[in-house]
Amino acid sequence: KIFYAYVFSSNVDFGGGPNGQDLASIEIAYGAGIKPVLGKITFDFAGLYYTYPGAFAPGGEFNYFELKTGVNTTLFNDKLALALYNYWSPENFGETGKNEVVEFDAGWTFNKVWYFTPTLSGIVGHQWGEQSEGGFDYTYWNLGLTLGFNDTYALAMKEDQAQKLGIATMSDLVKHPE
Repeated sequence: KIFYAYVFSSNVDFGGGPNGQDLASIEIAYGAGIKPVLGKITFDFAGLYYTYPGAFAPGGEFNYFELKTGVNTTLFNDKLALALYNYWSPENFGETGKNEVVEFDAGWTFNKVWYFTPTLSGIVGHQWGEQSEGGFDYTYWNLGLTLGFNDTYALAMKEDQAQKLGIATMSDLVKHPE
């Protein structure tokens, strides 16, 4: 399986326009690429296109193209996963000029405990935007715990989303059937 393609959709909320209209409410991302493998190293080359159907974009076009390159591998009997990615756009979101992102991902998968296989993972990345066009630079990171269960399913939630929804335990998920 060297070739891949996908379509992904998500809700977005960029706030309101001058007359109260939504700037955008949905993002649809399209991607296609290749993942050649050399030993335990997998390379990733892809083109990604992000669209915002029906968006009200007074400051510039929201839709944009991104080129993704990456490399990943596993070590220590596949317990440690490491990846390095680069994303580049000639004209980023909102027509804010060239944009480049470098991202490092790492994850450690622990031995199975009862039905669960916990994985501790983290990402740190940096974006360089074309400031003369309205882009900006920033560093981001996240840390997560994923609980895989029955070797089939996984459950993960970012901490800020859990706090927003008032979820502190697995039992709290019952309050949110959506």
